[in-house]
Amino acid sequence: MIDTPARRREIIEILYFADDYVKIRPLAVRFGVSYATIRDDVDVLSLSYRISSQTGPNGGIKLETKRKNLRFLDPDETAALLRIMYIVPEEERVYIRSILRDLALIDDK
Repeated sequence: MIDTPARRREIIEILYFADDYVKIRPLAVRFGVSYATIRDDVDVLSLSYRISSQTGPNGGIKLETKRKNLRFLDPDETAALLRIMYIVPEEERVYIRSILRDLALIDDK
């Protein structure tokens, strides 16, 4: 089973490349987690991304705004930014934290 940040990154990638609504139950099966876990993931992701939902047989969730060439950081890139963050001046760390939140889907502590 993959960790929460990686699962959320994959959910956003799936939504980004989907042409229509994505069902939550198949996402839960794909990641080996409960329906409620995927709902929680979507709630958290909705704080940073415009995700809409629709009920009914043709419903599901979808990403409303799609940026061209959207790409997320891989684990090595994320680790490199985390290392760099602690050598830059404190007042500039906010930019790296923003990149990590948006492109690595993690919150630095």
